[in-house]
Amino acid sequence: MPGNALYKNIEFQQSLLDSISKNILDFLAVTRKDNRKIVFVNKAGAEMFEYKNADSLLNTLVLSLWKDTPDEKKLIRMDKQIESKGFYSEEIEFKTKKSSLFWGFMRCSSFSVGGEEFHLLQIEKIDRAMAAEESLLKAKQRFGALMDYASLGVVIINSERQIVLINSFALQLFGYQRKELKGENIEILIPQRFHKVYTLHHDRFYKDPKTGPIGEGMTLFARKKDGTEFPIEISLGHYTNKKETFVITFVSDVSARKKTEEQIIKLNTELEKKVNERTNELAATIKKLKDQIAITELAKGELLRISEFQKAVLDYSGALIIATDPNGIITLFNTAAEKVLGYKAEEVIGKYSPSLWHDETETVQRAKRLSRELKKEIDPGFEVYVAKSKAHLLNTDEWTYVKKSGERFPVTLTVNALRNEKDEITGFLGVAVDITEIKKTEVELKKALVVEKELNQLKSRFVSIASHEFRTPLSGILSSIYLLQKYTHPEDQLKREKHIERIVSSVNILTDILNDFLNVGKIEEGRIAPQFNYFNLEDHINGVLDEVKEIQKKGQEIFYRHEGENNVLLDPSLLRHIISNLLSNAIKFSPEKSPIHLSTHVKLPNVEVRISDRGMGIPKQDQFHLFERFFRASNVTGIQGTGLGLHIVHKYVELMNGKVFCNSERDKGTEFIITFKTKVHSIVSS
Repeated sequence: MPGNALYKNIEFQQSLLDSISKNILDFLAVTRKDNRKIVFVNKAGAEMFEYKNADSLLNTLVLSLWKDTPDEKKLIRMDKQIESKGFYSEEIEFKTKKSSLFWGFMRCSSFSVGGEEFHLLQIEKIDRAMAAEESLLKAKQRFGALMDYASLGVVIINSERQIVLINSFALQLFGYQRKELKGENIEILIPQRFHKVYTLHHDRFYKDPKTGPIGEGMTLFARKKDGTEFPIEISLGHYTNKKETFVITFVSDVSARKKTEEQIIKLNTELEKKVNERTNELAATIKKLKDQIAITELAKGELLRISEFQKAVLDYSGALIIATDPNGIITLFNTAAEKVLGYKAEEVIGKYSPSLWHDETETVQRAKRLSRELKKEIDPGFEVYVAKSKAHLLNTDEWTYVKKSGERFPVTLTVNALRNEKDEITGFLGVAVDITEIKKTEVELKKALVVEKELNQLKSRFVSIASHEFRTPLSGILSSIYLLQKYTHPEDQLKREKHIERIVSSVNILTDILNDFLNVGKIEEGRIAPQFNYFNLEDHINGVLDEVKEIQKKGQEIFYRHEGENNVLLDPSLLRHIISNLLSNAIKFSPEKSPIHLSTHVKLPNVEVRISDRGMGIPKQDQFHLFERFFRASNVTGIQGTGLGLHIVHKYVELMNGKVFCNSERDKGTEFIITFKTKVHSIVSS
């Protein structure tokens, strides 16, 4: 039996479903979309909820398996996400038949059979038990390294707002020695004018501790030892030990970001300089950290407290913090890394190296670059990320991370080697910061500079063209008004009428120029939208021909021919402007007694318009720029015009989903071809 026929065989499908349901250890069920009742469930799924067999769950409302039944709004939100993304997933607490509770990861998708909608549910039990105890020495080393490798300041205070612990980064940030700040009030680091605000936030936080930033919508400042101030962002966390609550204050210096908004090039230089300075300072403090670790090992209670500090910092830090053993196997994967990369800690710890989320192509390229830089062969794997750290070199670089979902984003990654007293590497610690927003800011600023430059050029061209094109008709109006004042006798009536017509013509020219400028502005602002209607194309074109008769030169004749259906779905107003503009150009740039040809052809679903003349034509080198704003061909400098007409024609054609082409040869003539795809509407006589 061929593959496709076998797949469609009912017996084969049933056997395949039975095999899958028996071999999947998770809960697997099918429910009707309309009433959410179970129509199929595998044996393992029934046992997960403490039922004797799968039949006991049939026709059961699947929502009854949840500990807390969701409301209608949540069910609607679930269905909408399934429709938009193809699936819905969530961690949910479930209740078994015997009222036992457990947490599970539910994934729900949809399918249809015979026009009826079904949901496919899979529930995987989550083991939420955490390891009871870790090595206290290892926890301390990890916390100490984390505190001083963190790229932000960490200050821990008690309920009296006294500083009980501060990391080296924060000491360097504020310019103090550790002994100068221990036991001091946190307000020593805050300018006087912010004391009341901070006290208010601190008191509120102790009454209702909620992790997150403070002072949103305000610009906060910190004060260094020398009295200088700098802008910061503050985020608060907390933990309780022996009924005493401590506040963990994360301090970020945002001076660089402020400067980024003003000058992107200067920011990059300053950021690189700061990274180098901070990395050098981190290397200089490693010995001090080791001494500090040796002291803290004397007290088990202090070690436990440090372990709790570490967990709080790991959970609430915005940076992706990942540690490995010397061979690259992951030993630490913090909460931020879980949220951003999409992997659970238990999925990667002890199983994978950071190569899992690095771009493979980028890793190979960096291996080649490092091989040249370090003058030795670097394998395109984990060695690429730690080679500099092994050599005691600064190891900070930009990388591309790939989430579990496949989404890519840029980071700044700093990797440091963790060494023991014998200078032997015991592991590596990487701190990565998502720089997506910084990259977006760079791109947006560059785009803004380009747009600003283009606007300045357009303003200059507008002023130049407007002043030139307004001068001629205004001069004509002034001279005619002057002469009208001279013709005061009845026999001068014909002369007066001639100059009045000249004034009217000049005013019409000015009106056309202003309309061109206004239409371009409306197009650029997106204020022109096509209004599609059915209309008789042949009658519409004849109406335009009547309008342009008065501007035809002596002996010029326009020949119009139509083929096919008459009624089409387009914007009649935009089409009138397109035809009128192209006919006006044909008249303007053609000599007297020359023919102009116009044809329309409709054949479902295509509409074609052709306008050709035997005028001066367009030089070949100018045709590439024909539809640009303010562009005029090199052979029409002595003829009235703004260079906006064909630009407007091109934009109007695009608004109606059409295309415009030009065939022209200098001194032989020009042909414009416009095509649309539209519906044809036939009128049947009653």
